[in-house]
Amino acid sequence: MRRQRVTNSLAIELAGEEVLLHHDRALIWPARRAVFVADLHLGKSDVFRRAGIAIPEGATLADLNRLTRLVEEEQIDTLIVLGDFVHGRTTMSSAHRNHFAMWREHHQSLRVVIVEGNHDRHERETRDAWNVEWVGEGFEVGPFVCAHHPRASQSGYVLSGHVHPVVKLHASSRESARIPVLCITQDFAVLPSFGSFTGGAEVELVDHQRVYGFAEQRVWKLR
Repeated sequence: MRRQRVTNSLAIELAGEEVLLHHDRALIWPARRAVFVADLHLGKSDVFRRAGIAIPEGATLADLNRLTRLVEEEQIDTLIVLGDFVHGRTTMSSAHRNHFAMWREHHQSLRVVIVEGNHDRHERETRDAWNVEWVGEGFEVGPFVCAHHPRASQSGYVLSGHVHPVVKLHASSRESARIPVLCITQDFAVLPSFGSFTGGAEVELVDHQRVYGFAEQRVWKLR
């Protein structure tokens, strides 16, 4: 598999706008000082531990620290999460809810928009406590339509998540690695999962789409 120029971030054109593919699995729209991420799945490790599965703590704090660096280094005004902000039902005493509350306190001027994903349905009764703006599928901002599920829209170009796309790269017959990717088609783009503890679904490289890999603080176009 051939690889193009590898860099920490990569500027491309999408829906007539210049966007920046950030090495930490995010899409930045400089003109609006906005950043799009997908599938944080905050609290997933908590859900697993409640089920009796031994999972180390720290994933939520690590992901919030990544968001902090992203927001501050890129001088972001608006954060848009393309669904699955949380993984499962939470309570007011849930550790990840408290961690996010402290994070939100430090970023009061930041506009945080959450597109409801299938996992976020558990928060419908308590969503006001998160101190964010909840919207449904089809939230429009400029030429972009923000959604969780990847599908075309007549209202604009769709930015989505849900799939957690990854590609397996083979360094040799014995060595391979799965890397998160951004998949761009004519009608929609599927962002990689931002969450550290989310897994991924392997996708194939096909001619009608562009695919960009994210690994080791690098972004590059795959062929």
